Amino acid sequence: MNIALICSSAEPGRDGVGDYSARLGAALVAAGNRVLIIAERDFAVDAAQPLNGARDGVPVLRLPGRLSNEQRARALADALDAFAADWVVLQFVCWGFANDGVLDPPLTALLAALSGRRIAVYCHELWLGLERGASLRHRVWGWRQRRGILRFLSQLQPALVLTSNAVYRDVLRHFGWDARIVPLFSNIDFDPEGSARFRSLLGERADGTLLAAVFGSVDPQWQPQAALRWIDEEARRRSRRTLLVIAGRRSPRAERFVQRIARDVSSFAKVVTLGEISPDLVSGLLQEADLGLPVCDWLRLGKSGVAAAMTAHGLPMLVVRHRESYRDLPGLDVTHAPSVFRFDARRPPDFERLAAARTRATDTLADITRQIEGALKDASTAGVQGSS
Repeated sequence: MNIALICSSAEPGRDGVGDYSARLGAALVAAGNRVLIIAERDFAVDAAQPLNGARDGVPVLRLPGRLSNEQRARALADALDAFAADWVVLQFVCWGFANDGVLDPPLTALLAALSGRRIAVYCHELWLGLERGASLRHRVWGWRQRRGILRFLSQLQPALVLTSNAVYRDVLRHFGWDARIVPLFSNIDFDPEGSARFRSLLGERADGTLLAAVFGSVDPQWQPQAALRWIDEEARRRSRRTLLVIAGRRSPRAERFVQRIARDVSSFAKVVTLGEISPDLVSGLLQEADLGLPVCDWLRLGKSGVAAAMTAHGLPMLVVRHRESYRDLPGLDVTHAPSVFRFDARRPPDFERLAAARTRATDTLADITRQIEGALKDASTAGVQGSS
């Protein structure tokens, strides 16, 4: 198949969906497909003309963010025509296509260029305010985002809609779009040298410590203090001490939140906070850790690239946030792998099972690439049958 992957930006290491598109593109090429990646409005490109390049051997066309709608539509349509795409797969996050995620005015250039083509949309994110108890500000903001996103889908009329988790699947179905779940793969490769490099960065790790790992963005709704106290109590019963390592690029606000957590748990756990570290060191952290503490909630864990990286590295996870509920989705629950545990202070999980739940590191990319290929082929077959 000739598959064009469209994202908003392809700046390496600065756009998660762009990095995802590059890895997926290389995997699709390895599986025998032709791939073109197009960054539809890349504000990291300081140029007046589209920029051609490549990532991991896959051609990448980056359209500067400052192009006019007419220039953008023409460049995008010309590239897709020359490539003769069988499928255009849009890697969609509303914030990538509008500063506030509100698609108003509509994405006229993108809609014009994609008209008449076979389209799949992977919804990495939806809109704000989905969960019950969301602030009025987020509900109003989310209503504006939802209106633009649903209008965009109706105008685009994709042949296939994909997403990463049950919440987004069911929300999309509620609004008339039959979405299919394809999990995220890890953006962090297993690095055989990563463990030694991370130990060198950390300094000597004391014998008898239990390392709990956090990396990526943090959210004030994530409150791990009670879980960390329970971990430390269980560790001490086994003559171990708790070491919490928090790594990742953070905003000043997130940094203040992390420092507050560090103060809250400093009486019983040693805390090491790191800034942004290289992918090999992230891999080393996940190899060295005894368990991971993802920030995402239980129901939307599938949307977390951090959780995908922990899974690929075989790291057990303790999910602290699991009480969220979502409008129009009564009774929704999901089942995760046996290595993923919920934390409830009233009924904590079995610590021995948690400690023993590490599995071998696996390359999830090839399997998930096959799932995406299968979804595209199924949709192609359904389209042929529907037109006969």
